[in-house]
Amino acid sequence: MGLRDSWKHFRRGRIGARALAISVILAVSAGIVVITSPSRPTALWSTGYTWPLAAHPETSDPVSRTGGLYVDPDNQPTAWVRDNPTDPRSAEIRRGIADLPIGRWFLGNWDESQVARKYTSDAQRVQRLPVLVLYNMPQRDCGGYSSGGAGDEGSYRSWVDGVVRGVGSRPALVIVEPDALAGLSCLDQAGQERRLRLLSYVVNQFATRAPATWVYLDAGHSSWVDPPTMADRLIRAGVGEARGFALNVSNYQSTQVNVGYGQAVARQLEEHGIQARFVIDTSRNGSGGNTTEWCNPPGQRVGVSPRLGGADGLDLQLWARPPGESDGQCGISPSAPPGAFVPSVAFTLLTGSDPPGWVFGLEAPSNLWHMLQSGQAPRPW
Repeated sequence: MGLRDSWKHFRRGRIGARALAISVILAVSAGIVVITSPSRPTALWSTGYTWPLAAHPETSDPVSRTGGLYVDPDNQPTAWVRDNPTDPRSAEIRRGIADLPIGRWFLGNWDESQVARKYTSDAQRVQRLPVLVLYNMPQRDCGGYSSGGAGDEGSYRSWVDGVVRGVGSRPALVIVEPDALAGLSCLDQAGQERRLRLLSYVVNQFATRAPATWVYLDAGHSSWVDPPTMADRLIRAGVGEARGFALNVSNYQSTQVNVGYGQAVARQLEEHGIQARFVIDTSRNGSGGNTTEWCNPPGQRVGVSPRLGGADGLDLQLWARPPGESDGQCGISPSAPPGAFVPSVAFTLLTGSDPPGWVFGLEAPSNLWHMLQSGQAPRPW
């Protein structure tokens, strides 16, 4: 089976019984590893954010229709580099952050249908795959630093309709409402039911009106909600119509621990007849989850650059959150509001030059998730 032909198996759950027991194809120049097994879904891994175009792309498979992730020329790090060419940090931030594919956040602005259309059209023109993060849920962030969102259910549905219409039939990856499910318990019963209705609406609208998207409901991260509870919330939020779920968005937990967590959640979903895959935000987890803080903690680094796969069940490792954007007025960025690009924070993530007085934390054990499962370590929830 050739490298290009392997794409036709990427979305399928099982390989036929007459398939080779194991076939491994290495395309060194492209940085691609394709592994096929009769007992597992095909995994396609890349060591960078580009990959070969598929010989026979499928309409509902956005990866097969593109040759890599889209580098947004209008993201905040790029704009800062462009506006500050003489800053001594500029070259490092350009190489380490601005020149890499980063998600575009949609926060509820009135023109985001047009923004989504232009963003996905620009990506399609260069045969690249854009990442959209929707973040406009009513009662967003439960009154925290990023509080806000749509004013009511009708306004939110209208906004979703516009974004879906903007994406249309173009390939895209969509992460739906960071923290909405993990933070569900901050709402009363009526608020929880409304949130689950709205999440189901988002998933259904993309499934029926944007057939070339892979949609991932945000599922928090490994240190927040236990897998059975999260699986139940995902089911009630309509994950059966989605590609799967997203982990560690805007957080700092390690990829390894989130892989174990994601696989545990996926097993719970499989018990209910739902096949789901996941993505992990690796933009700021390069220190291996050495902190329990979430708001601009010191001692953090950028994680592995965006790429396909990396573990069973893992579709992509993404940079959903632009490294250098503030989490709020806290930590090593006490004055910048959430979402503002802070070059000092970006430079810290790239170089390890934390401000004086901050102490680098101890790295968590690499097998932490397995320790949690076996009861050898206290659970974080």
